[in-house]
Amino acid sequence: MIDSLPARARRWQEIKLQAALITPLIHVKGYAAPETKAAAERGRLLVEEAERLGEPIEDRLVLLSILYGAVATNIVDFDGDLMLGLAAQLLAFAEEEGSTGSLLTAHRLMGICLLYTGHFVESQPHLQRTLALYDPAEHRALATRFGQDARAHTLCYRSLAFWSLGFPEAALADASDGLILGGFVGAIVVTLR
Repeated sequence: MIDSLPARARRWQEIKLQAALITPLIHVKGYAAPETKAAAERGRLLVEEAERLGEPIEDRLVLLSILYGAVATNIVDFDGDLMLGLAAQLLAFAEEEGSTGSLLTAHRLMGICLLYTGHFVESQPHLQRTLALYDPAEHRALATRFGQDARAHTLCYRSLAFWSLGFPEAALADASDGLILGGFVGAIVVTLR
């Protein structure tokens, strides 16, 4: 059915499909599974093609989902240079787009990418910015799109950065707060004690 659409409409339908597949594939197959990476990469390539052709972005949240998936799959599969480049691209998109949801998602991923690549100090402003932007009433629903609550997720990673920088009390506080928020930081709390 999709093949019967004009090229531009077909491309955006496929972009939406790839975006819709990423989060379920993350949870069913895993971040670095070939199917998950393929959905994120296919979506990213289709977006690049649309941009090359000068097609306007129909749904900014779909584009954010595609870029998020591309960064997230490369964090877990660990391609440091690629994930930092994609995170920078996501941050540039978010700054241009300007919504707090895009900005907090981009800063969160940039902070995580910097943390994973050993740039602990440089990760802190991005993680802090994420927490400053987070409004539960506005952003909690993003968890259904991206697979986790941004505040709980950020607290988890900021706790790792604090621990790595030699601030165990701050690390424990963030990990505990993340756990209370329903994050996945229980193992970190146990480790830090």
